[in-house]
Amino acid sequence: MADESGDQEKPYIGATGADVTVAVARSVLSIIPVLGQTLQEVVTAIVPNQRAERVEKYLVMLSEQIDRLQIAMEEIKRPESVDLIEEGAYQAVRALTDDRRLQIAKVVASGLASEEQSKLRQKRLLKILGDLDDQEILILQAYADDHAQARLQEIAPRPVAASAPRPERDRSEFYEWSKQNLHQRGLISTGLEGRFRSTKLTGLGRALLKAADLLPTGGIQDRLDRQYDSLPGET
Repeated sequence: MADESGDQEKPYIGATGADVTVAVARSVLSIIPVLGQTLQEVVTAIVPNQRAERVEKYLVMLSEQIDRLQIAMEEIKRPESVDLIEEGAYQAVRALTDDRRLQIAKVVASGLASEEQSKLRQKRLLKILGDLDDQEILILQAYADDHAQARLQEIAPRPVAASAPRPERDRSEFYEWSKQNLHQRGLISTGLEGRFRSTKLTGLGRALLKAADLLPTGGIQDRLDRQYDSLPGET
């Protein structure tokens, strides 16, 4: 994003030490002037210099989402909004990919755009997202697909025999552990459907995917999600 003069100073990726922190702060000040000072303090306090680039990318992505959702600055300045942004910054430091940072930015922006009562809900979703790895996200997305079993077959490791090499058995075991973790967190659930056992997304799983903009639009899960959002008494 450039200012009216077109002379916005961009941070220089590849620099190290204090220069990076200063560059990130300048970027933040130019992108979100109202929050510049607050986020500069966050960057200085929690981000090792060598990881400042990760927060910079997160803040740029967040500012784009703020623009997309047309969130008012008065809303962003609320203490609970700043708290949500800070939580996103902590996660962005640990994130290894831009895709994950974008997911974080979208969850934060969705929270900023929500009513005060829903901001706590969005922060909880953000923390759940931070506890999931990329494979678990892929599995969760597969269950959101209208053709869930086909999607799961695409990402699941091939079945292995007990005599298979240890690395192959490890991949299979970690995949099963990932599904168990999603169960334990209440993001998917398994029950009887007629005479057969079936695993599906829960309302919490749909809410997480929607917040991160990972829920396929137009499919059955999207329609169920809309029904879930319309239920009274959501907290």
